[in-house]
Amino acid sequence: MKLLKAITGLKLHLAVLQLWGLRTSLVKLLRVSKVKPMRLRQKILPIVGTTIVSLVTVLYTTSSTVLLGSFIQLEQQETRARVERVQKALDEEIFRVNLIATDWAEWDETYVFFDNSNQSYIDNNVDNLSLTNVQLNLVAFVNSSGEIVYGKFSEPTCQKCLPVGSDLQQHLASKELLRRGDNAIAGLILLQRTPILIAVRPIRKTDRSKSSHGVLILGRYLNRDAIARISERTHLDFALHAVNDDRLPADLQAARTALLQQQVLVRPLNEQTIAGYTLIRDIYGQPAVIVSVKMPRNIYHQGQASIRYLFLCLLVVSVSVSAIVLLLLDRLVFSRLSSLSSNVRSLSTGDAVSQNIAANKDELSSLADAINHMLQALADSQYQQRAREERYYKYSKILTELAKRQTAENSDLNARLREITAAAADTLEVEYASVWVYSPGGRKLQCAALYQCSTAAYTTGMEWQASDYPGYFKALRQERALATADVRTEPKTKKMAERFLVKLGIGAMVNAPIYLNGRIVGIVCHGHKKTSRQWLIEEQNFTASIANLVALALSAWERQRSQVALQSAYDEVENRIRERTGELAEVNQQLRAEILACHITEKKLMHQASHDPLTGLANRTLFMQRLDSALDGSQQEHSLLAVLFVDLDRFKSVNDTLGHAIGDRLLIAISHRLQACLRPDDLVARLGGDEFTILLENIKNTNDAVHVAERIQRELNLPFHFGGHTIDTSASIGVAFNLTGYERPEDLLHKADLTMYRAKTTGKGRYEICDRNPVEQSARR
Repeated sequence: MKLLKAITGLKLHLAVLQLWGLRTSLVKLLRVSKVKPMRLRQKILPIVGTTIVSLVTVLYTTSSTVLLGSFIQLEQQETRARVERVQKALDEEIFRVNLIATDWAEWDETYVFFDNSNQSYIDNNVDNLSLTNVQLNLVAFVNSSGEIVYGKFSEPTCQKCLPVGSDLQQHLASKELLRRGDNAIAGLILLQRTPILIAVRPIRKTDRSKSSHGVLILGRYLNRDAIARISERTHLDFALHAVNDDRLPADLQAARTALLQQQVLVRPLNEQTIAGYTLIRDIYGQPAVIVSVKMPRNIYHQGQASIRYLFLCLLVVSVSVSAIVLLLLDRLVFSRLSSLSSNVRSLSTGDAVSQNIAANKDELSSLADAINHMLQALADSQYQQRAREERYYKYSKILTELAKRQTAENSDLNARLREITAAAADTLEVEYASVWVYSPGGRKLQCAALYQCSTAAYTTGMEWQASDYPGYFKALRQERALATADVRTEPKTKKMAERFLVKLGIGAMVNAPIYLNGRIVGIVCHGHKKTSRQWLIEEQNFTASIANLVALALSAWERQRSQVALQSAYDEVENRIRERTGELAEVNQQLRAEILACHITEKKLMHQASHDPLTGLANRTLFMQRLDSALDGSQQEHSLLAVLFVDLDRFKSVNDTLGHAIGDRLLIAISHRLQACLRPDDLVARLGGDEFTILLENIKNTNDAVHVAERIQRELNLPFHFGGHTIDTSASIGVAFNLTGYERPEDLLHKADLTMYRAKTTGKGRYEICDRNPVEQSARR
């Protein structure tokens, strides 16, 4: 491979050198060309014009795209901001209605009226004037059964108050308002395709000492007057459209579908108007109203005007620059080239350029001098290149012939080395060509073959010690080809010349290392008998190629020896492998059995260490590990988790009356019911005795944990049947969330435990929710 690479490199050099043939054509072109200034001017004019036009086009296209895109983005941002301002104003209206509902619902007189239906309360507080002052169109007192104790309703188009209509009765009939009213509701609903802001609050005493028996419902129509007030306050014109209105315009129908996927939608309607839309959902989470805000596209038109001004500026600048460039070219280049062209014609006869041009001492005079020097350099280069081409061709041919005569791997190494050294000496016209091989320690070079051209004799057996010529040995390992023009003056070979080279009459030599398997195993040395010689680069490359040929011969000889040794070793190894195969098969089978037994034992031990032996649930260790990991994950992802501490009520009496066997069966059955109440990813663990803990990760809100606690209590309140015994049991549950700021799992579990004991001491069979402040207690659901 090394030989083929060397030959390929030589051929590539020859191919590159053929490019120099273009030199003659270049000289002829320079000698016969007659520069015509008018033609050059005619060529330059469209080139400059095309360049300027292209530059203006690129600048205009890029700038207009970026600039107009920025104006469009700014327009969309402004429209989106207006939509958000309208949405915020509607939220403020809902908040005002909810604030009024809160004041009335938590008023003691309202609570008393709800109990005794006092007419004076209605006369004093729910008269038409009072409702008009607070801009309310609907007021209704509804008990927990969905019956309206008192209701008053006014249409947006009239001033009379009417009884509550059938539309609101339908909302009350579903009892969704009553169920959700315990937590207070504020939002929007549609009555007869007209949006109305509604607030639902549970009626309680001011101190909240008594539970609610019903809800108060207040409503305010979003009619034209209400929209006008909001528009005046926000300085924005907007419109509201019911989602289920079949008469929606085409743009709103298209926006209705898109708003289901995004919160705010901005679309240009035409060149003059842009619109922004947002979807408002009712209190049930269903799409109810589309808010549309339209504005003129002043920002977009301003962007278009700016682009037109930019184009005019670029056009004026480009025309001015073109005129200046052409004027400067005519004065500084074309006119002077005209006088130079007549002198350049003299190149066709081989004369130099006239000296009157050089007298100006500027760039054009330098051009004339450069032309003369170029012609001389081309002539010298042509001669040198032809000689180099001949040498490369000669060397390539010799190397190819040597490669073709490469004999089989069982050929005689000495004969091969003699053939290579003789061919190298004849080709380079040197007196000596030799091959030297490093000893195993690399401390000396031993002569494998030395050919003397004048006598055609071969010599072997000479040695060079590294300790005698340290500089020479070091240089051989650092350089690809060590070329020495004079061995007596070169520091690397001066000592060797005094002891050895001068005796042979060698005045110059070139060396190349022999690489075998990536390491240097010897050198090729060519010695010139005259006093000195400058070695050309192609001669050094030829020496390196000879070293590659020697490396191939050495490699073939070593392969032959290695194959004999390898076959002997292979036979011996094959016998040993046959003997050991049977032994290893038995040992391997035993190891597999032992490894399988270890894996089974390891899995059992790991399961026993992390699970309760009675119920099979996770034990305290596994639960604390999962809780610690869940707390870290919730802090990174800002998610909510809950810990439920479950303690069975009256379990000790079951053990005392029915025995521990029934108690164990009861614990196992309870563990099954607890698992049935949870999601697949939730974790339930038994801490010991009748205490269980539950970990709920990635819950949406605190109500998810409350629902789980309620589900557990329902399941555990169902009786258990064991061996003719019916056991009624219940559980006290403490619920703690990571919202309380506890970072350690021990703190969160301890808080859930304390909350469970609070539930047990206040009646058992119930659950309590932990709060940040231990004094504040959540009401039992």
